[in-house]
Order: sequence, then structure tokens, then C-alpha cells
Amino acid sequence: MRELVELQLPLKKDDTLVFIGDYVDRGPDSCGVIEQLLEYRHRWNCVFLRGNHEDMFMQWLGIESVGHPVSPRDWLYSHGGDAALQSYGIQTKGFLSGLKLKRLRSNPDWLPKSHLDFLTATRLRYEDEHAHYVHAGFKPGVPLDEQEPHDLMTIRQGWVDEVYALDKLVMHGHTPTPYDGGDLQARILPHRINVDTGCGRHPQGFLSAVRLPDQEIFSVGDRHANRSF
Repeated sequence: MRELVELQLPLKKDDTLVFIGDYVDRGPDSCGVIEQLLEYRHRWNCVFLRGNHEDMFMQWLGIESVGHPVSPRDWLYSHGGDAALQSYGIQTKGFLSGLKLKRLRSNPDWLPKSHLDFLTATRLRYEDEHAHYVHAGFKPGVPLDEQEPHDLMTIRQGWVDEVYALDKLVMHGHTPTPYDGGDLQARILPHRINVDTGCGRHPQGFLSAVRLPDQEIFSVGDRHANRSF
């Protein structure tokens, strides 16, 4: 992420960076990624959208999640939660006892307050003069202000397999581009741009950003990095 943001993007001080979500669970250093995003907030105008992985983490912590329920052990062992906890210094090798899990969740003093505040402040969608921005997409036929939070963070069917044009371009992620009819490049269509180029999920994945309005693509290849745009 640092290589992409600090070395490749030709940023000016008044530029706005919109991060599409999934800062946690998709790599070995969720803690470090959030810390870096907090630092970027002091250097540029930043918008942090909520991905389904942030929402699952918040649900696990018992705070303000808006997605569909996920069991604590499912998040921990099926969605990368163990790696996220390890990045905060919590040993998760082997199965954690129910008692230890309860203590970690009921007394999360291991989680910096700045990280907790970051998670709760993430947005479900954002709009500027160039585009609508959302983690996963929009449910066709539903007004933007009536969209279900779960759809905004997880939708695939009915979104990536349909042409659903809004009044502006839509910038999104969530579905890696190889599963969206493309290859490992940001997928630019007339009505939407998918910037999830598989980083942290696909063996040859990249971390990508797209500049608006000229739609120039910037990418760095690192299959171990977190997906942060």
C-alpha cells in the first residue's frame, strides 16, 4: 500500500483518496494497515468506506455492525480473523477456548481506541462530482438512499452480471476482477469501475487505484498485501 500511495500516485495536498474497504483480514498486518491509513488522514483528504471484513470484525467485537450475522468462530477461522488478531499480538494458533474468546471480545483493551474509532467512522457509500463509491455495489432498481447495508458491502449477483447504470459512474471493489469477466487489471466499464484486482486473495493479485476523472490505473503487485483501495 505504501508503494502505491506514496511512490506511484502523483498526489497533491488537496487530492481526495477514497479507500474502498477490506482493510482487515485480507493479509498478515491488519493493525499496520489501519495505522497507516490513520497517518494518511493527516496528509490528504481521505474517505474510508466499510467493507464486509470491517463489518465482520466490528460484529465480532460487538459494536455497530450493519451486515448479516456471522458466528464468532466463522469470522475467526473462515474469514481471516485469526490473522487480524495476530497482527494485534494475540496468539491464535490452535483453537481459542470459548472463555478466552469471550474475554477478548468483552474487554478489547488490545485494540487501540484510534482503531476502534476508525472502524466505527467508516462509511457505507460516498459520492462526489465524479462518481458513486461503494465497497461491493448497488442492488438494481433500489433507490440509493434505500439500499440495504448488507448489499452495499457484499452484493455480487445482480450487480456484476448486469448492466445497471446510475446517474454517475460507480467505483467499487469486493469481487476480484478475474471473477468479474476480466483479468488482473482494474475493470473499466462505461457504468462502473472495479478496482479489486485480487490483492490478498488471488495468487498473482495486485493492489490498484484508479484516478478520476481521467481513469488512469495505478497498480503494484504484492500477493501478501491487504486490499486497501
